[in-house]
Amino acid sequence: MTGLDLLLHAEDLRREIARREERIAILRRLAGAVSRPLPGDVRVVSSPDPGRNQRLLDEAVDEQEAVRLLREELEAADADLALLFSLLPDALTASVLQIRYLEKQPWREVCLRTHLSRTRVFARHRQALELLAAREGNSCIPGPNRGILSEADETK
Repeated sequence: MTGLDLLLHAEDLRREIARREERIAILRRLAGAVSRPLPGDVRVVSSPDPGRNQRLLDEAVDEQEAVRLLREELEAADADLALLFSLLPDALTASVLQIRYLEKQPWREVCLRTHLSRTRVFARHRQALELLAAREGNSCIPGPNRGILSEADETK
């Protein structure tokens, strides 16, 4: 896997983990709602499916296992990224990538910690991606539609 692919893969893993964690929360809420008695004098003609609660909880456990495996994969990807960043010739450029991708900090924080303007940070970011692409013999850099070069989240 190339360095640029590794950056994209790590971001995809983070999104998938967040999606699955939200699903786990929803499943747990549903399981809790199924097991609560109905309010007041509401009478139900048919009893609720007693196995539904357990199926929801089992599905949540399966999702938790998938999240655990994704987190392990993400840790490995982050370790590979750290090694890749350490191979960059300029420590400041490597710092931009480390703060942004390994520490998951917003652009504003990258600027503060590197003591660079936003324009300079973006220039270093692009330079690092170009170095990684050139190192791997790849002439194309992924664009903003994949989130790597996006400046839209700079206010986060």
